[in-house]
Amino acid sequence: MQPTYYEKLLADHTSPLGEMLDADVSRLRARGPIAPNPEDTEFADSLGRYLKRALEGFKTTVARDMSAYQFELFQQTPAYQEAMVQLAASQYWVYETFFYFRALGERTFNIASETTRQVLEQPLSGRAQDLKLDAAAMLLVFDAPEMVDALYAGERRQAPGRSDYSAKVHVFVVEVPPSEGFKYRRLKMLSVHAGPHANHRVEVRRLLMQPDMELEELLKNGWNDGQGANTATKLIEATGANATGAKRAEDRGFYGARVPYYRAVLGTLQRISARQGLKPHPAPSKPDMAVTRLAYQTL
Repeated sequence: MQPTYYEKLLADHTSPLGEMLDADVSRLRARGPIAPNPEDTEFADSLGRYLKRALEGFKTTVARDMSAYQFELFQQTPAYQEAMVQLAASQYWVYETFFYFRALGERTFNIASETTRQVLEQPLSGRAQDLKLDAAAMLLVFDAPEMVDALYAGERRQAPGRSDYSAKVHVFVVEVPPSEGFKYRRLKMLSVHAGPHANHRVEVRRLLMQPDMELEELLKNGWNDGQGANTATKLIEATGANATGAKRAEDRGFYGARVPYYRAVLGTLQRISARQGLKPHPAPSKPDMAVTRLAYQTL
């Protein structure tokens, strides 16, 4: 298996990510076991320090090709503000996901094309409380053109990597247990379609795992936020009981088209928890930049 998106990003010497992750994981591990917890103030401080450094690095890179006056003017434009917001959002998720992935064992699974086709086609069965993850943080590497198509489904624009079927789809999954501020466990998913020279697409989702809800319904109801069902109900009331496209929550354009993609992710997690068809692959004894250094299992 080729180096993963995770490994390539950590190998980027222009990024502070790898250095800061190692230091932060060591410091927080010294106080006791690490578990995903949104109310962990020490983790929040570490995340804040990384974001500040990442944003400062971005500003330095942009300012390098401008005069001081030009850069001062550029900072006042909507384009600059939007770039900073987008960078902060993506780096927030990258740091949080990679932190727990690194701290909790770097569990990696390579999903073959045949398995991907099966989980894309098969509806989910079982309730949210029945889905038991193999680990609190893991990486799923999908090696199938069908998964690339599913990730881009529903998009009106022709994204640059949409036809790059040789690039893997990486899905990082972090399970956040219930806490004082929130009674449901959550699955946080960072999906990246990464080619050899660029990240073609990045998508983030947060799935609230209400225990008694069917997994298939969990995907169709708008990621448990209630907005999808309410919107569909209003459409039906406004256009009449026989309105087409308003009765099914999964027919809501962009989100509805993405349902098979996340069905495949959850279906894969179910197979992993059941240990169906897993074959272990140890990490290579000799470092080789052409292949992944992570021990992983194929499915």
